[in-house]
Amino acid sequence: MSANSNAGKSSVLNALVNDTVLPVGVTPVTSAVTILRYGTERRATVSYAAGPTEPIPVEDVALYVAEEHNHENQRGVAAVEVFLPAPLLSNGLCPGRYAGDRVGVRRQHEATRAFVPHIDAALVVVGGDPPISGDELALVLDVLAHVQKSILTLNKADRLSAADVRQAREFTERLVTSRLGRSVGSMLEISAAERVEQGKPTRDWQSWKTRSRA
Repeated sequence: MSANSNAGKSSVLNALVNDTVLPVGVTPVTSAVTILRYGTERRATVSYAAGPTEPIPVEDVALYVAEEHNHENQRGVAAVEVFLPAPLLSNGLCPGRYAGDRVGVRRQHEATRAFVPHIDAALVVVGGDPPISGDELALVLDVLAHVQKSILTLNKADRLSAADVRQAREFTERLVTSRLGRSVGSMLEISAAERVEQGKPTRDWQSWKTRSRA
């Protein structure tokens, strides 16, 4: 899930599975829930709120989950599942984008809350600028209140100075911890773009791997 509108959650998931399967952009892109699952070959399915499920080309995923192509989820998509032969997914891990961007926030937050019973752990992706808004913080707190295992990450750390990264981390850790009433652990610094460009783990990527297995 993402905590703010352009934190780069799609970029983070693409970096985790080493595949540019999810659409990314400088403007808000999420309009529907997307889940990544392990599969021996790349394929995707779309499930509609009305009931039917059908296969779609992986290359067409953006047509169903991107705000640009599916404005405020006019297609009535309940979820899109993408199957990939990624090692990270082979042990049953199914990461997904559950929180919406600023476009249609209330509708997407409702979709996120509907998925909470199916979430074993929450990966909260936060951008360094701007900070978490009130609505977004409320969603994060709502999810973390029902999910004990969580990892907070500060994405796009490469775009900030060391001082700004430290300030963003301390602010988010303090805010979430005080409002939630329990510690959520230290926030990890990552850069999805840096990870993809260099083709290897950078910053706190290795720490994320260790925590995700705990």
